[in-house]
Amino acid sequence: MSRTTLAWLASRCPWGVVGMLALVVLAESLINLRALDLFDIDEWAFRRAGYMARSPEVKAAQVLCFGDSLVKLGVIPSVVAERTGKRVYNLALSGSQAPTSYFLLKRALDAGAKPEAVVVDFTPPLLRVGPRHLTTRWMALIDPAEAFRLARWARDPALFGEVALGGLIPSLRGKSSIRAAVLGALAARPSPNAHWNGQALRNWERNAGAQLMTGHASPVVLDDAQIHDLLVGYYPRWDCHPANYEGIGRFLDLASKNHIRVHWVLAPLLPALHDQIRRSGIDGHHEAFVRHWQAKYPDLRVVDGRGKVADLDLFWDPQHLSVEGASAFSRALGDVLRRSEDDPAGRRWVALPPLGKGPVPAGIENMEESRVAFEQEHKPQVRR
Repeated sequence: MSRTTLAWLASRCPWGVVGMLALVVLAESLINLRALDLFDIDEWAFRRAGYMARSPEVKAAQVLCFGDSLVKLGVIPSVVAERTGKRVYNLALSGSQAPTSYFLLKRALDAGAKPEAVVVDFTPPLLRVGPRHLTTRWMALIDPAEAFRLARWARDPALFGEVALGGLIPSLRGKSSIRAAVLGALAARPSPNAHWNGQALRNWERNAGAQLMTGHASPVVLDDAQIHDLLVGYYPRWDCHPANYEGIGRFLDLASKNHIRVHWVLAPLLPALHDQIRRSGIDGHHEAFVRHWQAKYPDLRVVDGRGKVADLDLFWDPQHLSVEGASAFSRALGDVLRRSEDDPAGRRWVALPPLGKGPVPAGIENMEESRVAFEQEHKPQVRR
């Protein structure tokens, strides 16, 4: 190519656009380098789950756990493992929806995982809302092909472009937390993200994916008005969004094709809240919904923990168990899984016995213990 031709091409090149693109690439690269400071705990949870689905720990697991925060905070892999003799890993994600569990199970199977059984929950508040409830979280978890499928299930073509683009451009999915971190830096305030992310990552690592919460010094007690506010806020009506219905079907189909036993758990809630949900009729609608799926999949087992925890000390908040409650629930769940393996033709709907306090096994770590350990490990060193 002659110098004249090169000069002509150089004169026609939009150098301003090239420079702008270079700055964008540089900025996005710097954001990734400071991800612990700039992204929040939910971003890291979804990012980590996508990575761990292909990890040696998950590929070696014989029991995998999926679902939302009721499983992430309520199922302790080491406790289930002790009752079953199986290797267990928890891939549940707080706030996640039915398609999340399908994508993670498929990713694990594609990577070579061969679980014998899975544990999953699909809670009514998250069945009711569509995928846009998690738009920025999808960006951290799924690839463009998965984003296309999700948008099709949701009947929302624009969702595909948003999620696919956000997966490529970190600042799009983290704009809220990045903005907060920048404003904090301008005000000379340290970003809390690194602290929260560090202790959460430590907790998930110590507990095979589970997040274990401390118990309160006093029981979780709410008055009637507070319970009503929870009911209206989280359980205003019964509904299942089409994308979630599709996600459940895909999850159960995938498990069935791979001869994996599915255990759909109905986790315990604060007794006063569960009583109001039952009276509202939503609990009955949800049970009928679960039985609808059980009629379609004869091998589907249901582990019913509703109303089985009366001791308020076992709750971290009205909808989640503390580490003591999770330990009790996990022991009972492990017993059901063991009996299910020994008796494949056994009961398909198993109501757990009442759950009470018991010893918390050694070796697990709650979030407060993770916080103390993380701060100790990252204590500034004083030079002498």
